[in-house]
Amino acid sequence: MEVEIPTRSVVADLRHTFAEMQGVSEKNIKIFRMQGTGKKNVDPLDNNKTAINRIPQSLVVETCEDWTDKTATYKIKKHFSELSHQIDIKYKDFDGNESSFQFDNRRKLKELRMEIATRIGKEDEPYSFVMQKESIYSSHTLSLAFNPQSELSKDDTPLEQQGYRVWSTSSKFPKIKLLDQPALKPGEVKVRVKLQQAEKLMKETFIPGNKPIIVQLDWNLEQARTFFAEQLKKYDHDVEPDHIRIRKMATGSTLSGFDLAMDETNKLGDLKPELSGQGLCLQILKEPETLSATDRVCSICRWHPDKKRCSAKEEIVIDGRMKLKDGSISEFLANRFEIDEEHVRFQVAQKWKVENNMCSKLDWDLEGFTSENAILVRQPLLLKHGECVVYKDNREKELGVTYTKNTYMSRGRYHRAEKGLKIHSMEDDDDEEENEDKDEELADKKEENEEEKIEEAVEEAAEAVKDEKAVSE
Repeated sequence: MEVEIPTRSVVADLRHTFAEMQGVSEKNIKIFRMQGTGKKNVDPLDNNKTAINRIPQSLVVETCEDWTDKTATYKIKKHFSELSHQIDIKYKDFDGNESSFQFDNRRKLKELRMEIATRIGKEDEPYSFVMQKESIYSSHTLSLAFNPQSELSKDDTPLEQQGYRVWSTSSKFPKIKLLDQPALKPGEVKVRVKLQQAEKLMKETFIPGNKPIIVQLDWNLEQARTFFAEQLKKYDHDVEPDHIRIRKMATGSTLSGFDLAMDETNKLGDLKPELSGQGLCLQILKEPETLSATDRVCSICRWHPDKKRCSAKEEIVIDGRMKLKDGSISEFLANRFEIDEEHVRFQVAQKWKVENNMCSKLDWDLEGFTSENAILVRQPLLLKHGECVVYKDNREKELGVTYTKNTYMSRGRYHRAEKGLKIHSMEDDDDEEENEDKDEELADKKEENEEEKIEEAVEEAAEAVKDEKAVSE
């Protein structure tokens, strides 16, 4: 209905008019204003002094017990709150025909998939088509091959977390384009895979064109290696499953270019192989291998103090259960690299130190590790896949600056001492005033004495000058 109100009226006048129309007290009238034309939200008008010309013309009125009660539940507020989650879903079928319908953006993507599948007659095959999210900033959307992130595949995630959230009346929602090709089922991801042959550093493209393949995130080590071995046979690589090491590629943070390695306790999803990451690499091994949870695939090199240079790096598997200070690591390195066990020194170095040959300052004697029972994969070393272990012969003396133990104490452990609290009485104040007067008197006397001394010194100097002149005459 329309209500005429004088221009200079305030909300209190408006409330009074509605109360008379409804035949109730002003206390029972709750007024809401619409948040602009087309906005699916309301805001209460609780300030009676607000001028009418400052509020929109569209208002909603509800009768209640007390309009000043802000904790009460109002039907209008709840209704518009529900209405704000209803969005228009527009989709294009396989022939390019566009359709739309209302959908709650709090519902999950798999529910939207079932709704669209029902509308296009594929309710029995909801994963037989791909839902691609079109760009809202351009009239042209890249194909799925060049823009794989545009595929709507997070089935258990609500739509409002996938770009379909209402921010304002001008909110634009991406249209959905249906592609006639199989979609990712729950637990599946697309991943790009590289191949590294035994004793080679270069990585090869596994599938021509570097096309991604679909894998299951819940595969264990045996299932994953069996799947990749079958895929390798399709491309003329006859490799047994136990000769495959599955690695996650890294972006330059390690010397080998790899980060994690899949062991017998992992699921493939633990490597986070999604397309948004760097993908996987299959390392072909000469001997069968199954990594345990404490094994670490690391790069290792030798430091030559006289040359100030590291040797060529190679990858080895290290048992992370070995203790730092019981000699087991020195024995392992001595047997492998032909150095007397008592002369072996080792340390974990950062990538930039190894590449720039700056290993002379490493803590070769492990002075910074005080625990006698610490192992490689636990505190304080925490050896990880892809890290670099550097070793040397201790008979080769370091040149120049070497390691010095850091005695710096962390600022976080410093506790500032509390200041003493002084409490004064009236008598103390009187004593302080007397002491201040005495200090001022002493300071004045000191200044007077200094002035007298200066005057005496000046007079003596003048007399001395006169005596010198008399003698010269």
